[in-house]
Amino acid sequence: GILPGGPRDGVSRYIDLPVYTSMGSARNAINVLSSRVVVACPGSLGTLSEIALALAAGRPVVLLNHDPGPEFLSKAPAHLLARAKTPPEAVARVREFLAQED
Repeated sequence: GILPGGPRDGVSRYIDLPVYTSMGSARNAINVLSSRVVVACPGSLGTLSEIALALAAGRPVVLLNHDPGPEFLSKAPAHLLARAKTPPEAVARVREFLAQED
């Protein structure tokens, strides 16, 4: 996990390898720009900023359980956006985006 704080901050039990940036929300750019496809789970305003950054950078986004999703997505390029209801479905959408790169 690319984390916004330092080692003293809590870490989710789902993170195997914490990377402490002490960058706050600026670490969102690291998350997005180092990814070929972004999967966005429902979250906070930080999640929305990552979605917006990804789309602005031309990175595909898979929205996992975002019903209907943030309103600004209605203006997003359709070829960069997919929806999924389950994690396996999200993985399938990621694979589809990656296959388009080849």
